[in-house]
Amino acid sequence: MTIMEPAAAANELSGEKIALRRLSTSDLASLTTNQRQEDWAHDFPQPGDIDAARVVPMDMEFPRYGAYLAVERATGQVVGTAGFQGPVMDGELEIGYGIVPSVRKRGYATECLGLLVRFATAEPDVEFLTAHTEEPNIASQNVLLNGGFMPVETDGPSLTFRHSLAAAPRYIGSRP
Repeated sequence: MTIMEPAAAANELSGEKIALRRLSTSDLASLTTNQRQEDWAHDFPQPGDIDAARVVPMDMEFPRYGAYLAVERATGQVVGTAGFQGPVMDGELEIGYGIVPSVRKRGYATECLGLLVRFATAEPDVEFLTAHTEEPNIASQNVLLNGGFMPVETDGPSLTFRHSLAAAPRYIGSRP
């Protein structure tokens, strides 16, 4: 049996429209104290961004599956957050994302989701991704469904979606 060492945490995940930049200690301090930065979009952060930042201990070493700032490539502005809410539990890893209202409907959430899925797919300990959204948030549900996530039954007030990272079976020879 071979034990695989995890690869180094990615400091940036790059897409066509969005770059996900690893959340730093100074980013975290700015978010939790609401100290506006020059590169923040006028409507960043949203309450969910601040709430998420407040649960990360200031003195912790950032985990492998951490949080990122979503940076709009065209302007260099921070327009949201995305990331993993680790650790991996029984092969399952939770993800989340949020884009500010001023730049929604540009495919940014879809690209953030795709970057997170691509990163997680290369990880040997991650078999499933889960994401949660509120029932009225149809746009987020559509992003998840288009990204290969499927709804699962839950008892809570939010909706849960799950995506399997297991490789699809391949046919050898001719198809039946």
